Amino acid sequence: MANVIGTHQRTLVRRRVRIRGEHLVGYAFIAPLLAMFVAYHVYPIIRSFTMSFTDFKYLHPQGTHFIGLANYQEAVQSPYVQHGLLLGIEYMVIYVPLAMILALIIALALDRVSHHFLAGAYRTIYYLPVIMPGAVVYVLWKWMYIPSFGLVNYVLVDTLHLLTIRPQWLGSPDLALPSVAFMEVWRFLGYNVLLLLVGLGSINRELYEAARIDGASELQLTWHITLPLLKPIFLVMMVLKMSVFAVVEPMLIAPGVGESTWTWGWYAYDQAFLEGNLRMGYASAIGYLGALIMSVFVYFQYRFFRHDRA
Repeated sequence: MANVIGTHQRTLVRRRVRIRGEHLVGYAFIAPLLAMFVAYHVYPIIRSFTMSFTDFKYLHPQGTHFIGLANYQEAVQSPYVQHGLLLGIEYMVIYVPLAMILALIIALALDRVSHHFLAGAYRTIYYLPVIMPGAVVYVLWKWMYIPSFGLVNYVLVDTLHLLTIRPQWLGSPDLALPSVAFMEVWRFLGYNVLLLLVGLGSINRELYEAARIDGASELQLTWHITLPLLKPIFLVMMVLKMSVFAVVEPMLIAPGVGESTWTWGWYAYDQAFLEGNLRMGYASAIGYLGALIMSVFVYFQYRFFRHDRA
């Protein structure tokens, strides 16, 4: 009996040693990625947060002092930050509904393609802009938006005759932001379509068959079955799109418009890397102020969807 117990204990010890060894091997594999995550994500977050309570200037780091909430107070009172925050909200109001509606329409159409090769080809074509470098996208659309010979005005003015004048898409303070929003919708359309296709693929087809037997139309199927079951995907998409609140693309593709397209994200970049003494402490405070507002948006989105599901 004692020998049996001793053998069992030795087996348990060897098993624990083997499991610990497997864990160590796993940790060894993820160590490089974990180190990069800490170095390029965790440390900058902590460093910028502490920096936001100081008057740190990159060109004069030796004179740094702790100033408490002075940077946040200045950011809240700054007309540039206030204008940039409102501009970020305006950009979200334009971009998010347009991106989700177009992606939903295309996803519903692609979901009905039964031919395996064509379905894969269509998905690939729509996803190509997502993997294009940002610089290529900006140069392409900047050329398309040229008033005199750009593709956009050629189609709208010369071909379809929908407009009688050639709009300055990137030269007008009123049109620059919607024009950039449409460019970003096109760029990430494939990614949004892919997310919705994943959601559509998870819906039980028997629900549609039962509803068709009861006489439901295609519009009723979409409204009463597809859209309610896609709400978790919509939540994920909306949370991921909160990053557009800090959009800086208007100044990258339409810098000639000036301060009318200065979002708060660009103003923070300007203060940190372009303006004067490079006030990185103040820029960090602007960044965390914007992050706080985005967190509030995300919180209410979760509350809305959770209440809706309840």
